[in-house]
Amino acid sequence: MNNLYLMMLGVAVLAAPVTASALEPATFEDVEITDESGVRIPATENDMFRCGSFEFNGTMTVYGDFTVWSGFAVSSLADNVYESLDDQYKSAPGGGYNSNRFAVAFPEANAIGVVSEDDPDGSVISGMYITNSAYAYTSMTQGDAFSKKFEAGDWFKLTVTGHHADETVSTIDFYLADFRAEDASEHYVVGDWQWLSLEELGKVKSLTFSFDSTDKANGYLNTPQYFCFDNLGGTPDTNAIDAVAVAVADAPVEYFTIQGVRVQHPSAPGVYIERRGTQSRKILCR
Repeated sequence: MNNLYLMMLGVAVLAAPVTASALEPATFEDVEITDESGVRIPATENDMFRCGSFEFNGTMTVYGDFTVWSGFAVSSLADNVYESLDDQYKSAPGGGYNSNRFAVAFPEANAIGVVSEDDPDGSVISGMYITNSAYAYTSMTQGDAFSKKFEAGDWFKLTVTGHHADETVSTIDFYLADFRAEDASEHYVVGDWQWLSLEELGKVKSLTFSFDSTDKANGYLNTPQYFCFDNLGGTPDTNAIDAVAVAVADAPVEYFTIQGVRVQHPSAPGVYIERRGTQSRKILCR
C-alpha cells in the first residue's frame, strides 16, 4: 500500500528520518601547502580549492601596499600563541582535531560548495569539529585594542546557513562564547574541539556563515569574525568521548598556564588548564 492510501484510511505516515549522505570528509590532509609559514590562504581574487566532497571559495583583495583575504585558509600551525595578526591562522586548542591540519574561516560572503553528483537536491552533511581561532579566543578572554574582554551577559555566536536546491535556507546557531548564565561557572569561551551536527539543515548545495556578538560599535562587530573547523562531513569520535567519560573522579587536580607551565593554583587573572585524571578543561581566573 502506498502512503496516500494509508492516509485515506487515517493511518499516520511518519516521514523517513534524514540521515547524512555518503560524502568524503574534508580533513585537509591532502591540501598542498607550499608557503613556508605553513598556511594556504586564497591566492587570487577568486580562489577555490577542493577537499573531499567540498569546494572552498575565497578571495584575495589588494589595497595599495597590502592585501586582505577572506574565505577559507588551511593551516598546519600546531601552537595556539596569539601575539599579532601573523598568528591569525592558529586554533585556540593548537593544531587540528586529530592532526596539525585544519581550516581557518574568515568567511564574509564566501561559501563552501557541496559536490553531490548523485542527487541534484544536494546532500545532508553530518557535521564538523569546530572551535575558536586563537585570535578570537585571545580577544574575548583578554581584550585588545579593538575588542572588549568578555564579561557577564556577553556572547559570540556563529550561524551556519544551508542553502537548498529550491533556494530556501535552513540555519543552525553555535555559541563560540556564552556568558549569559546567572551562574558564572557556566560561562565559557570555546577553547577545545567540539562536534557540531549539521544534519538538521537537511540536503544542502552550499554553506555560508555569519556572526553576531554583544561587542559592537556603530552596528559593527568588534569580536574577530573567525572560527576554525576540521573533519567537515566526517563522524564524531565516540572513542574520544568514551575516554573522557572514564576519567577518575577522585584523581588529583593539576593546573597549567595556557603555555603549559604547571602552577600550584590559578592566582593571576587569565586562562588556565585544569586537569583531573584523563579529563581536562580550560578555566578563566578573574
